This record gives sequence, structure tokens and C-alpha cells, in this order.
Amino acid sequence: EQQKIATILSTWDAAIDKCKAIIEQLKLRNKGLAQQLLTGKMRVKGFEKTKWKFVCFENIALINVNTLSNLAGNEFSFFYIDLSRVKDGVFEFPKEKIEFENSSPRARRIFKKGDVLMATVRPNLMGFGYVDFETNEMICSTGFAVIQPKENVDGKYIFYSLFTDEIHTQINALITGSNYPAINSSDVANLQIPYSNNIEERKKIIEILDTATTELNQYQQKLQTLQLQKKGLMQQLLTGKVRVSV
Repeated sequence: EQQKIATILSTWDAAIDKCKAIIEQLKLRNKGLAQQLLTGKMRVKGFEKTKWKFVCFENIALINVNTLSNLAGNEFSFFYIDLSRVKDGVFEFPKEKIEFENSSPRARRIFKKGDVLMATVRPNLMGFGYVDFETNEMICSTGFAVIQPKENVDGKYIFYSLFTDEIHTQINALITGSNYPAINSSDVANLQIPYSNNIEERKKIIEILDTATTELNQYQQKLQTLQLQKKGLMQQLLTGKVRVSV
């Protein structure tokens, strides 16, 4: 019976390992795809002759436009997005509100749908996220730069660009030798990215990267399902609640 149980659980282990391997392959593929498309090294069909140039974020976006006033009022409460809640484009949402009077002094940054959050504290850990949800009653940490795209600029293009080698190189140069690795708002404003002059090409690039990201997300969800299934099986099989035939 012990051997049968081990065999059943090893089947889930194999499926989990296979799913993890696919996820790592997709992460590498997506990173390479973004690096090629967002630098113009790989051109979208039909836009081969479009001109590219380097632009600073301040040319295509506004940085930290709105900050919560210290006079917000003690009765004001909100969901707080701190630095630990954003990683590699994924948001972890708080379940409970906090009151202004009990909040951290860092809980002051106002953001909205369509913005990009960029962690400026330890930015090499890539606490970056694209806000594709409504932000009513949400405030984020001043440890983020809130990047608000200007007209005819898509925040997703900026978001995907944050993961390119061009940005990493600039960030690493700014934080090298620092005991407290952080950059400030002016540093963010001066970060440069390669940029297509054609809005339609930029939309196509976002479309391709969105499709690649969706595929990765599907496998990550599948991994979570397999892990939950294994946990449930272990609980049932290793306590004798579910018996196997021998």
C-alpha cells in the first residue's frame, strides 16, 4: 500500500516538474522576445522601415503626478500596495483596508488604471507592474515611481521595456556601490529606451508580448493547480482517508 501511494504521488511530482520546466523555457523565450522586439532588432512584419530612436521616460510619460495629502483625514481608509506586493508584473492585493491615521508615511502615492508602477527601492529585484485594474480606494508606496503615459503612449510598452537589458544596465550603473540600492524620480525620468516612431508598430509589439505572457500565465496557473491537487492527495492518502487497492 505504501508503494502504491508513493507511485500515485510520484505521478503528480513528474507532472509538476514538467510544468516547472516549461515555465522556465517560456520565461527565457519571453525575455528574449521582449529584448528583440523592444530594441528594434526584430522587426514586426510591415514595419521594417519604421525609424527608431532613444527617448527618456520624461518625454513619453509623467512621473509621480499625484500624492496623497497629509490632510486626507483620519476617517479616510484605503487598500495599501507596498513594495512586497508587486513582483515581475504580478500584483498581490491586500484583503483589508487601513486607516490613514494608522498608515505608513510611505503610503502616499496615488495611481490609476493604465499607469506603471516601478519600484525605485532595490529596482534590480524588478518590482514592476502594469495597472490593468481599477484603483478606487488604492494607494501605493512612495517606494514606487508612478509612471503615467502621455497621450498616444501605451503604458504596457513602458512596462515591458522595464525588463530589457537597456534598462537593467542603466539601473545597475545608478545603484552600483550604494549601501541602500535605490533611485529617485529624476533618475526614472532620465531612463532611456529604444522607441518606435510608429504607434501601430508599438501596438503590434504589445500584442505579441501580451500573447506570450498569457501563455506563461496559463502554465503558472496549471502549476498551482497541480500543487494543490498533490497536497489534497497527500492529505487523503497519507492519513488513510482514501484507500488504494493492493
